[in-house]
Amino acid sequence: MPKPRVSLDSTFLYQLSAEFSPETPALIGVSGGRDSMVLLHLLKLAGFENLVVCHVNHGLRGSESEADADLVAKVAAELEFKCESKTADVAKYAAETKQSLELAARQVRHDFFAEMALKHDCTGIFLAHHADDQVETVLMNFFRGSGLRGLGGMRRSSEFRHGARDLIFNRPLLEVWGEAIDLYCSENSIPFREDRSNFDPEFAVRNRVRQQLIPDLADIFGRDIRGAVERLSRVLKMEEAVRESQIDSVFADLIDDNGALDSKKLAEMAEADQFRIVARWLSESGVPDCGFSEIQRVLDLLSESGDPAKINLPADVHARRRAGRIFLEK
Repeated sequence: MPKPRVSLDSTFLYQLSAEFSPETPALIGVSGGRDSMVLLHLLKLAGFENLVVCHVNHGLRGSESEADADLVAKVAAELEFKCESKTADVAKYAAETKQSLELAARQVRHDFFAEMALKHDCTGIFLAHHADDQVETVLMNFFRGSGLRGLGGMRRSSEFRHGARDLIFNRPLLEVWGEAIDLYCSENSIPFREDRSNFDPEFAVRNRVRQQLIPDLADIFGRDIRGAVERLSRVLKMEEAVRESQIDSVFADLIDDNGALDSKKLAEMAEADQFRIVARWLSESGVPDCGFSEIQRVLDLLSESGDPAKINLPADVHARRRAGRIFLEK
């Protein structure tokens, strides 16, 4: 395991309560797996009392999924937290929207989070992504050609616009390695459910990155490469922050009240700035998994020939150019 940057001790709990206000109402996504169950218990120990536990049964594993939901509801009650749950047919939704199971499941979760944020009048959502998830994300973004922003990986806190709702995803475990979470879970006898699909390399690209690519890279380089990838993400996030600050005012000037891009102004900008602005626009508009090819297709809408006037994006979203504006539609 790479040298730990963060340990799950009293110092971590103090920093947790200092960074995120324990009195402020917030949601927490809990699958019933080890990571989210540990985060739930840590937040309780840190003094968070106004949490709403949110669980989605994706309907992919039959009785096992139902057992996950039962455990989450039971533990939420024991910790005296409200609990909201939703059952969805993710396989059917994935087929209808022509996307992968992984993307469809995430879309369903985000829809549920937005609904619960409105119901409980809050914007913050705690998620249990950790350092190993960050490494996987950076590697996946690298092979998507996502650019500097994608190589920076997930942010500890990130704003996310879902429909008309502004959400903030908080990831307190992002600098904690999975082994440290496993140890904490074992030492504190925290109950959890193991998702078999996490170990099935055929289930999703992320699993294959975890189970095959990262071990293969470690074998090639003769060392654990996770620490180097995680450090890369931190360095590139700093670089990204500098570049983002340079285009903040320009970005706001390019977006109208309906969230559409001014294609004429965008076309006058340097190519690198065009790419960055479109990447940010797609991200803040909630379009998932956009890499180089998706961003380039949007930029193709700037063509003086007039073709194309509409392009396809992930999650059954389309970008269209009309009357000097580029906008998204489903």
